[in-house]
Amino acid sequence: MLNAKNAEAKTTAYKELLKAARGVIERAARALPALAGRAAEFAPEMKELAGLGKKVVSQTERRALRGETVPAEEKVVSLFESHTDIIVKSWRGTEFGHKVFFTAGKSGLVIDCAIERGNPADSSLAVPMTERAARIYGRPPEQASFDGGFASQENLAKIKELGVLDVCFSKKVGWKKAAWSASRGSTKCCTISARG
Repeated sequence: MLNAKNAEAKTTAYKELLKAARGVIERAARALPALAGRAAEFAPEMKELAGLGKKVVSQTERRALRGETVPAEEKVVSLFESHTDIIVKSWRGTEFGHKVFFTAGKSGLVIDCAIERGNPADSSLAVPMTERAARIYGRPPEQASFDGGFASQENLAKIKELGVLDVCFSKKVGWKKAAWSASRGSTKCCTISARG
C-alpha cells in the first residue's frame, strides 16, 4: 500500500488484501468444528482472532474504500493485543498502547498508577487524579504539580477547592507567567519547568 503510486493502485491493492483476509477468516471458520475435537484448547483463540479479523476487514473497507473516518474506539490496531489504544500526541504523532499516569509523594515514591483506556485529554484527569491521591493519603495532599497538558483555570480552581494548598502546572503555551505566580491561600498557580 505504501508503495502504490496513485489512488487507483492503492485501492486495487487494498481490494486484493481484503480478499485474501476474507479467505483466511473463512478458512478459520471452517476449521473451528475440527478443532473442537482434536485441539479444543485452540478453538476459543481462533474464534476470537477470526472475530477481530472481521473487524479489521470492516474498518479497512470503511476507511480505505469508502473514505469514512473510523472512530478510534472502533479500530483494532493489533490482533494479538486487541486492548491497545490509539494515542494521538499532537505534534509528536500517533502512538499505540495506553496512557499511564503516576502519582508520587514528595520523596518521589510512586503511590498510585492509573492506566486509562482510550485517549482521554490529560486536562480531564487532573481533578480525578488529585481525588485519588486524597483517598490514598486519607486527606488532600498539601501540594500537587502537573505538566502543562493538565492545566486549565477550571482544574486549578477545583483542585484548590479539594483543599490542596499549592498547585503547580508547568507553563502551558499561551499562559502569561504573571497570571500564575502565587499559590498558598490564593487561586493562582506557580509555574515550573517540565522535566522530560
